[in-house]
Amino acid sequence: RGFYSSYPSPSPSPLLFPKNQQLRQPHQQLYQLQQLQQFQQLHQQQLRQLQQQPQHFLFARFYSGNESEEDGEEGGENKEAEALLKRGKELFEREDYKGSYSVLLEAYDTFEKQHKIQHLLVVSTLIFNVCKKGGLETEKQAFVERAHRNAPEVTTEEEEERKEFEKKAKSVMEQTSEIYQLQNKGKALMGKGDFEEAKKTYWEALKLADHIDPPNHGLIALLNAQTGALQGHVGEYEEAEIHLRASIRHYKQVMGGGKNFYMKEYLETVRLLGDLFMKRRRFASAVKEYEVYVEEAKKYRSFRESWDGMLLVADCTIKMDEFDKGFQLYDDAIHFAKSLQMNSCHIETHIRIGQVKEFLDKPEEALRHFQSGLALARKFGLVEHQAKCLLHVGNLHRMLKNTQIADAHLRLAKDITTTSKMQHLAHLVDFYLGKLLLEIGNLTDSGICLKKAIDTSKQRDINVYRSALCDYGSILVKEDKPAEAISLFEEALDYNTKFQDHAGRESQNERKIENPVSILKKIPQ
Repeated sequence: RGFYSSYPSPSPSPLLFPKNQQLRQPHQQLYQLQQLQQFQQLHQQQLRQLQQQPQHFLFARFYSGNESEEDGEEGGENKEAEALLKRGKELFEREDYKGSYSVLLEAYDTFEKQHKIQHLLVVSTLIFNVCKKGGLETEKQAFVERAHRNAPEVTTEEEEERKEFEKKAKSVMEQTSEIYQLQNKGKALMGKGDFEEAKKTYWEALKLADHIDPPNHGLIALLNAQTGALQGHVGEYEEAEIHLRASIRHYKQVMGGGKNFYMKEYLETVRLLGDLFMKRRRFASAVKEYEVYVEEAKKYRSFRESWDGMLLVADCTIKMDEFDKGFQLYDDAIHFAKSLQMNSCHIETHIRIGQVKEFLDKPEEALRHFQSGLALARKFGLVEHQAKCLLHVGNLHRMLKNTQIADAHLRLAKDITTTSKMQHLAHLVDFYLGKLLLEIGNLTDSGICLKKAIDTSKQRDINVYRSALCDYGSILVKEDKPAEAISLFEEALDYNTKFQDHAGRESQNERKIENPVSILKKIPQ
């Protein structure tokens, strides 16, 4: 058993398959075009609604630069308005739309007297939402007419400027919409495994993003990160590193000192750089990148990512054969997780140590850590972690030929993953249970489990997919179906060759799929 078979290498980044999410920065380009910093923190949906009411842009021009930074004598009145705003939101959540409208209107009046334009824009958007949700068309029209009456007179020059702004805004939104479409197309192609077409699609999106004026750093950063993650996934490491470093540069243009919209994506990109070096077995370089990841995560008070980085540094240290230092780093990760009461992280660290001990051929120590993790998972009621620990305990007993104990633990894991619909673990449970049943000669049930593992692992875990193909092929050999077995072995070998070409020369101590030719020699003549 090689290192990467018992001890997982970095998994594909979530950036490869992002959830349906809007890119978060396009609206900022519109604000920059109008040079109104007050708009910077507003949500994109709010901006779209406000664009439908031009008088609010006129308010912004009129009040731009005039908002008082200090509450001064208006401090009490400002607190009262804030309380009204909060009350209006509460009534809106209770579906008391008329009550919410009245309270928000009072808040609007107070902010208007203080020339608090940023607050006015927020309250205006809330009022439009209340009217829309509650069907208050009369109230909405009255509010719009009132806003028009209170708006300052507009000169011809200001009107032309507004039209120019709207023209530029429309252009930016059209470009951004096209980028959204390309991003979704790339994501769909990734899901189908069509990596080459996905790369072309992301490159096209990047070209469009580069032409947005002024530069949309958040959008460019995300597209570079997704492109780099994809290239790293298929083994194009030099190109991937270029894109990931470009992504980090652009993220730094929009990152502040505290948590913000881009923190999660930024930290994920920093981590991916370490993953690239880890996959190439350049562990010293990986440690440097992961240490940056740890420090950046602490800077943004993202403690789970800090813990994750600590584990990755320990992983690399172990792979450099610095075992004492590596295990001390794992202990540090356990103390870190316990001190912050991050129970799932505490359990995950025990699992990771167990995997390493298993690789180092210390099954008793590995079993102790897996069982410690299982006890903690049961104590804290973490069902998913119970399934993970049961899976590892069961597989370790399988390797130690403790068939009955292995079967009991793996079936418990299967019950949990089936009941809780844990698809991300189901393929592993089916794979190891299938191997166990194959080893004890239950070919029928083993075949059922291995076929499930093949169906569910192709897009989740390529190592499991290839191994399951070979194991199921061996069943077909025993069932005297050599033609079908050859087809599976060839597919496994094809994936093995393709990914070895990309993954940069695996070392001799890593697990290889058994050559189909050597397997076929075992077929009875």
